[in-house]
Amino acid sequence: MLLSRRFPKTANRFARDDHAATAVEFAIVAPLFIAMVVFIVDISVAFMVGANVDNSVWRAGDTIRNGTALSTNMTAAQFKTNVLCPMLPGFINCSGVKVNLTQHVAWSGNTWPTTGTVDYSSVAQNWCLAAPNFYQTLTVAVPMPTLTAIWAGSLSGTTQYYRTGTFFFTSAFTTSNTGTYC
Repeated sequence: MLLSRRFPKTANRFARDDHAATAVEFAIVAPLFIAMVVFIVDISVAFMVGANVDNSVWRAGDTIRNGTALSTNMTAAQFKTNVLCPMLPGFINCSGVKVNLTQHVAWSGNTWPTTGTVDYSSVAQNWCLAAPNFYQTLTVAVPMPTLTAIWAGSLSGTTQYYRTGTFFFTSAFTTSNTGTYC
């Protein structure tokens, strides 16, 4: 009010002028809109990675389920390199993929077996190919290639993983099993 008394013409002209209003509004709204679009794309990528990795782990588990891994005495590194990684989407860095395969000797239908704590500090914390007719759990951890996971990892100093797995019963395969199992 004091300004309008001292400079009445300038104050009135400034109050009526709206030539730059659209640019100012855009400057305020644009960063929020861009951040929202990036977040939506990032979440979409996370869901896509999750679906692709889940499908790849399920299909790779067939190698164990049908006895192929046992008959060739496959190691965790061979499973990862020759079976799992070719099935994963191309944008996933396979060097960071971790696998864990455990056997469950006894299982009753109303309680789920526990796999213990998996720290994924090496390629495989546990690699146990089971004989036919055993329950097994294949757990896989894949580094997340999303911006949110990269930002969270850089803030915490750790790699963010997408973890998935499959629980299955090894088939009663009939083959001359030369492999060793636990």
